Amino acid sequence: MKFSIENPPYKIRELCEVNFDLRKSKPVWVYGDTLYNPHQMPIDRVLLEHEKIHSQQQGDKPAEWWTNYFNDDKFRFAQELEAYRHQYQFVKGFVKGRNDLFNFLKLIAGDLSGSMYGNMCSLQEAIGLIKK
Repeated sequence: MKFSIENPPYKIRELCEVNFDLRKSKPVWVYGDTLYNPHQMPIDRVLLEHEKIHSQQQGDKPAEWWTNYFNDDKFRFAQELEAYRHQYQFVKGFVKGRNDLFNFLKLIAGDLSGSMYGNMCSLQEAIGLIKK
């Protein structure tokens, strides 16, 4: 994966800011095989795993993927759920404490169920879906 500190192409950042609640976050974006990090946030291996899934989902049609992401809530939810599931499985490989693992699960389930993605499910639903 390539890395850039520029904004993602095709006004993706601006469209995300208009469509989603990003007030409390400094997100990164993937377009194709490039991770865009204009806020220059640290990218740990756990976040990188999540973003790798989005890169794979986009394949060779990132513009089409982003169009669907903006226009289809179910598509967006399914794409994020797949990435969060992968992220959770990745973390399970090295976090052995039950409480630590559950706290991480609650954190990412809070993201999936939160305002950033349009409150599409409850926290409990997100926890169950990610663990599947």
